[in-house]
Amino acid sequence: MSVGASGASVVMIAGLLVVGILYGGFREYMTPHIPHDDWLGKRAVFEGQITQVYQNPGSTAVYLVVHRIEFEDNREQVAIRAYLRVSGQAEPLTPGEDIRVSGILGFRPAQSTQTAIPLQAPTYAITGKLQSVRRGQPWLVRIRDEWLQNGAASARVTPAHQQLAASIVFGADNLSETVKAAFLAAGLMHVLAASGANIVLLELTLEYTAYPIWRRLRLPFWMWSLFLIVIIWVFAGMCAFQVSIVRAAIMATYRWFGAAVGRRSSVSMSLAAAALIMAVTAPSSMLTPSAWLSFMATGAIAQSLLKVNPVRQKVRMPVLVTDKEPPSSGRKVNLWTALQGLGWLTQKGLMSLWGSLRITLSVELVVTPLVLVLFSQITPYSVLANVLCEPLIALLLPLSLLWLSLSAMTSMMGFISLAANSVGFLENELVGGLEHIVEGIAAWPGALWTVRGVPGWWVLLYYLLLTIVKWGIRNWREFGFRQHVS
Repeated sequence: MSVGASGASVVMIAGLLVVGILYGGFREYMTPHIPHDDWLGKRAVFEGQITQVYQNPGSTAVYLVVHRIEFEDNREQVAIRAYLRVSGQAEPLTPGEDIRVSGILGFRPAQSTQTAIPLQAPTYAITGKLQSVRRGQPWLVRIRDEWLQNGAASARVTPAHQQLAASIVFGADNLSETVKAAFLAAGLMHVLAASGANIVLLELTLEYTAYPIWRRLRLPFWMWSLFLIVIIWVFAGMCAFQVSIVRAAIMATYRWFGAAVGRRSSVSMSLAAAALIMAVTAPSSMLTPSAWLSFMATGAIAQSLLKVNPVRQKVRMPVLVTDKEPPSSGRKVNLWTALQGLGWLTQKGLMSLWGSLRITLSVELVVTPLVLVLFSQITPYSVLANVLCEPLIALLLPLSLLWLSLSAMTSMMGFISLAANSVGFLENELVGGLEHIVEGIAAWPGALWTVRGVPGWWVLLYYLLLTIVKWGIRNWREFGFRQHVS
């Protein structure tokens, strides 16, 4: 390990420790996440924001974060996770809406006084009546919905496939329980939520499509960095600023600000910066399982995908690693050069497959124990499912954005309808193929295992052993390299 990398690791660990100490010191003064005992069973009025909605026959299951509780004699500011069952609601409820409920707070029937998830406050049940709903969504989410509605007018993409694509690209939660169960059994539930991988794919899409035009126009590179930062945060807003997207957007902002001023950035330091900013601005978001899994999984993916190119626009800029041109480039084409080109393409394909498998294995090694303890579930076929579906998912984001853009412009420029329909047909077939693979893997025997009673200390021991093994492998390789050189 170099001195710079070692120093960065020390700074990252020290920063996280400082944040943890500050959080522990001030947690008693923070908004309570667990209500007092005398609040339970007492009638009150609850105000909060909807986080999840599940449609059931005859009723709607609503999960929300309660921000205020009004009793007859006082008012309390809180941040309590709660569950509410609503019946007879004419208009559908959607995440992000503010609601007002009159009722009684208590424990859920299937939940004890404490949650099974470490550091996670329990979810309480509100038994009562929905009083009012404040409609309206952030303007970027409204733009996203209008964008999707323009695409819905196209007959080239079926409504079911469009909903699946919207969930994968923007994290829209409007899928049926059957589709969610299939992705869960295949080990691909994470692709249904907007994640940091989408930010990486957005960066790479713009890198290969818009950046060549930017260079041809001879525009300064720092403006390109700022342009990318704006686009990333606009996309984050369209995803309703979900925790994983915000974390990835902060990481990307850190990298591109560094690139704009010609400084080398590292994934570890961008992760530390994201952890620090989110812990200061929204500390409760750092104590959720989704945040833990998001930091760990996306950090592993970004570490594997993004490398540093030392020479580009005279600054170090994160780009996807590329190899040399194919052997046939610049030469007269004959049978021998054609065979050489075919061999080069085969080698590239095998290297990409091996890289995808290595990334998937590294991510599974990191997140599987945590998933097992938090959710008591394990998916044996997740590695195979990720390797098979990752190429399709990587194509889906740029293809969806292109199709939605062309569909939106069709009303103003009718001559591009042919291109919009063609891209829509490709997206429909791509989503259909992805769904077919997922449903096939989910139908295999033993696709989803349930393992209960795994102790939390086992995770700490596992990660300690994993760190020791990785440290041993790295030092063994360095020792072998020094022996080879000498």
